[in-house]
This record gives sequence, structure tokens and C-alpha cells, in this order.
Amino acid sequence: MEKFKRIKIETLLTLFLVIIFLNNLIDYNLQTQHDAALHHYPIFNILTLNFNEIATPYGIFYYLYITFFAPIAFPFYKLEILGDRESFYLMIKISNFVLYFLSIIFSIKISKLIFGKKDLEYLLPVIFIFSISSLHRTFLMARPENLIIFLVLGSFVYLFKLMKQSELKNKDKFIFIVCLFLIGTAKLNGFCYLLCLFFFLLIFNKNNFLVFKLSIFVFVSIFLYYLLHNYISLMSVYDRPYGIELNGVKHGLFQYGKDLTLFT
Repeated sequence: MEKFKRIKIETLLTLFLVIIFLNNLIDYNLQTQHDAALHHYPIFNILTLNFNEIATPYGIFYYLYITFFAPIAFPFYKLEILGDRESFYLMIKISNFVLYFLSIIFSIKISKLIFGKKDLEYLLPVIFIFSISSLHRTFLMARPENLIIFLVLGSFVYLFKLMKQSELKNKDKFIFIVCLFLIGTAKLNGFCYLLCLFFFLLIFNKNNFLVFKLSIFVFVSIFLYYLLHNYISLMSVYDRPYGIELNGVKHGLFQYGKDLTLFT
């Protein structure tokens, strides 16, 4: 009975958060999101197989993930229910909804690991986190941070296993490494997170040799991707988007020298 009550409350909380998010997601105009051209063009170039035009300092995996939802959005364009731009935005919104929903699920799972299942107090951090407006807003846009947030939460599950057992099964090692690799390649702030994570593990985890092996796998993979990124993208991971000069008069939202026209 207690388990059924807990599942029921978790489901109601998830539905409540999802309904609020969907209400805002449906009305949100992606054309006016932060750095719209910076994030929308790589998606469009991948979608149209125009790989030689990809120009982004961020990892392409988030943009590639979004294009997986094109088969869902394309029929709306083909049947002339939505225009080309609207169907493109629908694809982004569906992909973000999936990440947002999974982030809630993993937040609940992690909160249980920290606070236990006896009392419902473990739901309070979930309510607090997903009530933060900046987190809510980023999931309305096309931004690599959306993938980073989900993967950080996913990696926490394996982090707790590692801290508790000082060892991981081969399957768990592989998933943990993939999560950390995707976090580190998504954006440089994801790479900074990895530095903090492994510094924490080296101090507080007893199996330093395992931590060292994991860090070697992760960082070598990331640097190999950085080398590959120079061939995939017209910009390196260290480039400033569109050559913005921070002290220049053209620095600011929608002043990057590119318009938001995606379809011609």
C-alpha cells in the first residue's frame, strides 16, 4: 500500500510539472529564443545533410539527437498542417519534451538514492529544481544545456553506485563513460563539470585506480572528438560564435550577422 501511494504521488507530481511545461512549450516562439541562429542552423544543416555548412563551437550530438524526431514532425509539413518553419520548431519542441520528462524521472530516482524512500520528503528537491525559471526556460529552447542536464542526472545514478560499491559492472562502466563523454563534448561548461567530478572522485572514492582508468577513457575520447570536430564543423570548440567581439557595437542578441531564415 505504501509503495502504491508513493508511485501515485510521484505520478501526480510528474504530470503536474509536465502539464505546466507543455503549456509554456506550446506557446513559446523558438524564433526569439536565445542565440536562435547559433543553435538552429546546425540542426537544419544536419537535417538537410548539408554537413559542409555546419558551423558550431558546440558538440553536434545534441543537434543530431534533435533530428531523430524529424520523422514525427515531417508528416505535419507534408500534409500541409504546419508550414516548414513550424514543423522544424515542432521537432525541437518534441525533443525537448522528451529530455524534460526523462530529467524529472531521473531526478526522482536520484532523490530516492539520497534521501531514501521512507518519507515523501525526497520529492521536495524535485519540486524545487523544476520550479526554477531558468531551468524551465532552457528546456523551451534548442540549447546543448538540455542534453547536459539530462546526462548529468543520468550519470549521478552510476556515480552513486561507484561511491557505494567502489566498483562498477562492465555495462555500468560503459554507460557511465558514454554519459560523461557526451557531457564533455556538448559544451566547455560540461567539460568543466567533468573536471570537478573526477576531482571529487579522486578525493572521496577509495578505488582511485578505477577512477583513473575512467578519467583516461573519458578525456582521451573527448580530445579525439575535439580533433574530429575540426573536420565536422567550420568552427573549433574554442571559437567564439560568429567571431563576436565582446566590446564591439554589434555584440548582443540577434546581432550576430546571420538572420533566422531557415528555409528558402
